[in-house]
Amino acid sequence: MLRAVGLPEALAGAAHTSAHDDLVRASHRLGVEPVGPHVGTPTVATGSGTPSAWFGPVLSRVPVGEEAGRLWDGVVLISGTGGSHGLEGRPHEPPRG
Repeated sequence: MLRAVGLPEALAGAAHTSAHDDLVRASHRLGVEPVGPHVGTPTVATGSGTPSAWFGPVLSRVPVGEEAGRLWDGVVLISGTGGSHGLEGRPHEPPRG
């Protein structure tokens, strides 16, 4: 997977060390802070200052190209709508990679 996105395969070694654990924990705290510790991950936040943040989206496959752009545009639109805070449901198709 790293090679597919143009990154050195040596980065995979980071998964087998605790050297970066404190940085990962700090990053995770910052990521969930806008939505609260009760939701977990994935979380997304948009905007500056006080971000609009929410849990999700949870996807059964990763979109690419224009499809990814349309998804992001929709997520930003929903998150900018006052009072919105979540979408939930069962998968529309089985997970695939």
